[in-house]
Amino acid sequence: ADLVGALQAARQATERAPDLGEAWLQQALSLERLGRPGPAALAWQQASSLDPERFTLPPDIPEEVWVTSLASALVALPESVAEFYGRVTVEWVMFPDIADLLAVEPPLSPLLDGMYAGAPPDDPDDRGEALPTCVRLFRGNLRLPNTDAAELTDRIHTALFNEAADWLGLPMDAPDGSEGPD
Repeated sequence: ADLVGALQAARQATERAPDLGEAWLQQALSLERLGRPGPAALAWQQASSLDPERFTLPPDIPEEVWVTSLASALVALPESVAEFYGRVTVEWVMFPDIADLLAVEPPLSPLLDGMYAGAPPDDPDDRGEALPTCVRLFRGNLRLPNTDAAELTDRIHTALFNEAADWLGLPMDAPDGSEGPD
């Protein structure tokens, strides 16, 4: 979650080896998450120009695909998890807030697909009553690498399942017979 440090290291790498696509990609990812879309786009372009197959530009996913994928992911959740989302809202956000990533030890990855807002109660018996403020899904991360609608739905489903399971203290594997993540 040290985006500034990652950006500095990637810049040093491209100063020494301007044809190092991985370093341009790291710059793009860091700059996006630091809220600097213009420089991020330039770094994406540079990475893509070096190897267009490995470093494809982020896709522009239409709003209707996001909405349909979320709806499909919610419908496929096991009943206990679906009940959770009957009481917890899902919000779209571009990227996670760095402060949220650093709030736990070790810090969470800035590339995660979803995250609940709040801290679960210490007493496991209270986890069904006290709920997170929301579960955030991160469009900027979900779109990478280039994903089709089916893969996007699967990733949203997995993120929703994992966030609810973590909050509720459920096993991270879906119950047998459900359509939970592998």
